[in-house]
Amino acid sequence: MKSLSFSIRRPRGWREAAVALAAAAGITLSALAAVQHTVTTNRVVDSASTSTGSGQAIADLAAGYLGAHMGTKNDPNGDPPSWYEWWCADFAKYIWGKAGAQTNGLSAAAASFEYSYSHESFSATPHIGDVMVVGASPSNQTWDNVTHVAIVTGISGGQVATIGGDEGPGMWYDNTVAQQTTGAAVGSPFGTGTLGGQSVSVYVYGYASPYFPAAAQPAQQPAQPVGALSLRVADGSLAGQYASVQQGGGDVVQAGSADAAQSAQRFTFTPVPGQSDAYYIQSQATGEYLSARFDLSGDQRGTLYANVATPGQWETFHEQHVGANQALYVDDGTGTKWYVSTEMNNGGVLRARTSADEFQRNVNSGSWELFYIGS
Repeated sequence: MKSLSFSIRRPRGWREAAVALAAAAGITLSALAAVQHTVTTNRVVDSASTSTGSGQAIADLAAGYLGAHMGTKNDPNGDPPSWYEWWCADFAKYIWGKAGAQTNGLSAAAASFEYSYSHESFSATPHIGDVMVVGASPSNQTWDNVTHVAIVTGISGGQVATIGGDEGPGMWYDNTVAQQTTGAAVGSPFGTGTLGGQSVSVYVYGYASPYFPAAAQPAQQPAQPVGALSLRVADGSLAGQYASVQQGGGDVVQAGSADAAQSAQRFTFTPVPGQSDAYYIQSQATGEYLSARFDLSGDQRGTLYANVATPGQWETFHEQHVGANQALYVDDGTGTKWYVSTEMNNGGVLRARTSADEFQRNVNSGSWELFYIGS
């Protein structure tokens, strides 16, 4: 990480002025960027803004155009493209964009590579794939003195190799994509150009790193299911009994079996994406999901059935640890927690019906809402 100092002042219409001024002045290296920028506020370089692989891809793409005349006609969408203007910045922008870097805000003005400031990525340290920014004054390194940009393709022993567009002794329609080697340090001479009809020396100002927007994240894959597990009642007169799907009784879930070996007593727990404590519980007997039926009324409301093919809110069971056991609760759609309870006086039917407040009152003295979930 390197801290640099930059303070920024920008007049209105600077980009349009840059191209107009370049054309009027006859700069042989590039369009003069008519942006008022003085190098004096703190910026921290984000070394992660360009990866080695992406930087090398930029360098490789640039090398593929060595010797090309790309200023001979007005065809910026051609293959290769051509820009009827001073085109060093056009070329750098084109190569960055082709490599997948963001190019919003870049233009034919060399100083448009101030773009790097918005991504905290202008540095005195070169990286492969960076754009070297050069200007006409070694002591007054302001953005209005920027005259040329070129792509860094190699770094060795204090030297950098660059490939730049619109390089050569002539006008923009004569110049080509060319390679050269120069000192890497800020202030190092880069060459000469013509500004206002006079030959001027140009110097390294620094390096703008490309910004690669974060790749779109792939759709979240379902977590791996865990099974086959059983639900064993942990308390009350049915303690030790297993929840079982009553396939001959409408697929209602009921405790009362002392044997967990059958598929009716086995369940697959699949973590709900994005919820660390929630599961879809699938019956291995029916192949369908346990659902707390809140569309029922009276004492039947919240009864668990293993008969839903596609899980949703009523099939989302949240797990809450209580000592060595677990409680399961469901949201009925209103944000209320309803805990799954074993109905001791109703044949052991499982029903999401105990409120959170009631559960908290009962849990310390032994409730009917505790289960042991295991293999």
